[in-house]
Amino acid sequence: MKQKILAYWASLPHWLQAGVILFVTTAGTTIAHSIEDGIFPSTWADVKHLAATAIVAGVVAVRAFYMLPSNRPQLPAPPDVPKAA
Repeated sequence: MKQKILAYWASLPHWLQAGVILFVTTAGTTIAHSIEDGIFPSTWADVKHLAATAIVAGVVAVRAFYMLPSNRPQLPAPPDVPKAA
């Protein structure tokens, strides 16, 4: 099972791997800082709020990362279509 997961991860494009890693680390860091600051969710509403905050932070981080011209995914060029004579 582990080999299948690793093979699937390796098959993903590098730009997608970078986005996934950035999202997960940003969302995780947001949750960790909240808990370190003593904001531990005690109700279901708190859990939902903390999860939503972490998701938004992850999305914003990924969007900012890919807004940089050097980090935009490079899609393959379309094949040349021969012109009719």
